[in-house]
Amino acid sequence: MRQVADAPAGQRVPGRLADEPTGRDLAAVEREVLGWWARAGVPDRSLARTADGPPWLCYENPPAASGMPGMHHLPGLAIRDMYQRLKVMQGFHVPRRRGWNCHGLQVEVPVENELGLSGRADIEAYGPERFAARCRESALRHADAMSALSTRMGYWAGNDAACRTMDAGFVESVWWSLRRIFDAGLLARADQVGPYCPRCQTPLSAHDIGRPDARGPVHGTAVIARFRLASLPEGASPRLRGADLLALAAAPWTLAANAAIAVHPHQTYALARRAGQDDQVIVAESQLGEVLGEDWRIAARVTGSELAGATYHPLLDDGAPAGPRPVIEGYFAAARGGTGLTHVAPAYDEQGRAACLARGLGIPDPIGPDGRFDPGLPLIGGVFFADADQILVGTLSDRGVLFAASTREHDYPALSRAVGLAHPHHRDHGPAACGKPADPPGARRRLSAAR
Repeated sequence: MRQVADAPAGQRVPGRLADEPTGRDLAAVEREVLGWWARAGVPDRSLARTADGPPWLCYENPPAASGMPGMHHLPGLAIRDMYQRLKVMQGFHVPRRRGWNCHGLQVEVPVENELGLSGRADIEAYGPERFAARCRESALRHADAMSALSTRMGYWAGNDAACRTMDAGFVESVWWSLRRIFDAGLLARADQVGPYCPRCQTPLSAHDIGRPDARGPVHGTAVIARFRLASLPEGASPRLRGADLLALAAAPWTLAANAAIAVHPHQTYALARRAGQDDQVIVAESQLGEVLGEDWRIAARVTGSELAGATYHPLLDDGAPAGPRPVIEGYFAAARGGTGLTHVAPAYDEQGRAACLARGLGIPDPIGPDGRFDPGLPLIGGVFFADADQILVGTLSDRGVLFAASTREHDYPALSRAVGLAHPHHRDHGPAACGKPADPPGARRRLSAAR
């Protein structure tokens, strides 16, 4: 609170000091202080004062060297600098080394845009080594800009060389760590479903899809399709013969990779018949009114465990072996928001994939690395996955197996709005550290010894 020149005696109000000169260049004052800090070596001297003190390390997710810095970087830098200075005043030794994340699609995609490239084929034509050199130059340029910003705002950092993830020493340290984990028996190959970018033809990491622009709503069509029963399990009611299983497909393009239909073993399902007609469908009893409306009545009831073991006729000729496909048990087959029967496309859903592998079922995967269906596939061969929905919806309608269709909003991951959609896909994601249940005896002890 300052005393204003013309304020009543004894009254303090926010404002200018009575003898404070007007029009002072505050930016010049800041530069003057920065210059004095540099000439006097103040940041380094503060480190030297507590060199023998207990260490206090401030780890962070290093900022990506993928673009010019902005105002949004300042709060994080200011808070980190404040805590580091506080710990120094408390006697701790606080190393201050800048670090930059120079890897990944967040660096590569802007360089693609600068060069007018689009996707893997263009990069290979341009030359991977030339492209990597441009990425390195871009990362250094943006890291220097970020360093200049942090210095200008008064952030204290030591004169040690910055840590850049693209430098050989950093890369070698990662491989060294992985080798130690491998030697301890804690490394296994991950084989799972995860987000995949068909444009870049690479799996996406949690960091890639964790940024604000990495996910967004996409409007699409969801369908409830009829899957005609082909056979019944032993002991099932003969009244189920000829009935259609109603299963929701939130993304119709996944129907081309259908391998099974899952039912919850403890859910009660209703065989419903439309009044005055022979049309029979099977749906979770709890969803009867929401899915079917008022013109249907319950003709029989069956649990999911009693329905499992039935088979049904596939809707599409997707290149998989011909013949009926199974109804399987799955606790992931929830009734809420659907029909209680889950269409399983194991190549694009981790729960469905695990269920199919546990039963020795195949994993049909008709989509190639570029996001397009296999050229030999009927109807949608060569079509990009996101463009196949309308084709398939029309086909289901023409064949009389489309029970209902509605517009839904999907939360799709995408590298950016300008790049395009990503989709879940079964890919070999390389090595990953195992969790505790998979640790062999003594593994953690060996890992500790390896350190």
